[in-house]
Amino acid sequence: MLSFAEFHDEELEEAVVVKNRIRGGKRQRVKVSSKKGKGWTLDRKTGREKRISPSDLKKMSIRNKRGARKKKGKAAMTAVKQRRSNAKRTGFAR
Repeated sequence: MLSFAEFHDEELEEAVVVKNRIRGGKRQRVKVSSKKGKGWTLDRKTGREKRISPSDLKKMSIRNKRGARKKKGKAAMTAVKQRRSNAKRTGFAR
């Protein structure tokens, strides 16, 4: 009979792993999938790993690109406002 470590090394290719994450300044224990790649997620209801369909992956990719574009523009606007504010307060812009 195999020990747990031997069984784990030989038979199991995937596992649900609990990792610590900091969210909102608080520590949370989050279950994550150990599978490599983007096509897997953890089903919160059953606690098992499941595949993300290719169409959903494509939608996620498009959504993330749009979000990145918006974030870049908003960050640029924030930088301009900060420069203006610093110029008003200190008398020179950086």
